[in-house]
Amino acid sequence: MAGIQTKHYFTDQEIKGIRAGLNGVKSTNPARFYYDEDIYKIEVEHVLKKQWLCIGRWDQVEKPGDYFTIRMWGESIVVVRDRKGILHALVNVCQHRWSQVIINLNLLG
Repeated sequence: MAGIQTKHYFTDQEIKGIRAGLNGVKSTNPARFYYDEDIYKIEVEHVLKKQWLCIGRWDQVEKPGDYFTIRMWGESIVVVRDRKGILHALVNVCQHRWSQVIINLNLLG
């Protein structure tokens, strides 16, 4: 894939275990795949950010003007339904002052 660093994040034994198995037994991902920060960053940049993801339900923004916020990968996202009924997902930051636009009031109550 273009843009992926050539640094090897997996040992030869891990790759063999995933592809062919070890001692005749197929393997799942090594345990470190679930907590290693470098693996997580690769997955976010090269898999998760390139796919459609479910981040809420339609009834959370059923009417024009309805919105909710969610944090994903360290960024606040606001999902809002506009006057024409179209959904928008935007980074929850003012372009001029770099401050949060909408504070998630759901957390308060």
